[in-house]
Amino acid sequence: ETTPGQATFYMMVLTIQTGIGPTLEILRLTPALFDFLHRHFAPSLTNRERRSRWYFLTPASMPGTFDPIGQSTSLFLTFLLVLVFAPLAPLIGLFTVFYFLTVEIVSRRQVLFVYDPTHSSGGVFWPILYYFSVIALIISQLSLVGVLGVKKYPQASFIAMITIITLLANQYVTRAYPEMSKYLPLKQCIEVDNERGEHLLFPYSQLTDDQNTATIFGPYVQPALTQKEPIFPVEDDSN
Repeated sequence: ETTPGQATFYMMVLTIQTGIGPTLEILRLTPALFDFLHRHFAPSLTNRERRSRWYFLTPASMPGTFDPIGQSTSLFLTFLLVLVFAPLAPLIGLFTVFYFLTVEIVSRRQVLFVYDPTHSSGGVFWPILYYFSVIALIISQLSLVGVLGVKKYPQASFIAMITIITLLANQYVTRAYPEMSKYLPLKQCIEVDNERGEHLLFPYSQLTDDQNTATIFGPYVQPALTQKEPIFPVEDDSN
């Protein structure tokens, strides 16, 4: 009986987060306060000083880049809570869908129209999200097994089997996909070898044991890693 009661509490928490978090992000009260302090206390003799950071104060013309870390912590916690409580209190799923939808709309709007563009799209968090999702699933399944076991329902044994299947699936994924991502696909390796072979002055059969295409041409670097740094706009230093 306590678990559905806790689910009701977290529904209220999600409702408050949905109303406060995106609203503060849209209004940008903290950047507005920093801009007010910057305009009244920061040096403003030149145009560059008026548009530059002064200690921790920044003008409104410097919104910065979007910080996915602050968003990820609350989103991960919400995702964990909905997985734990949704089997026992399905109504929490509706509040969670509304929360994620609101955050997605507000974040997309802010990234496109407010924050400075950046080459980082948050892809580095996908492996973390995967492992967190697996841990959340296991916690959710074990919680459900505990509740059903206390109430002496026979379905608890089936949920325990699902937990074992989840662990086996995670073991398969962690063995298969990360190892594949460390190396080039076989087709691309063949294309690189054929391209380098065209520039060799002798066939591959004449290579010695301590020679290979890497020692002759150098290690292969993927094209995405050889691109130049992005060009950023230059600030106007005129007064």
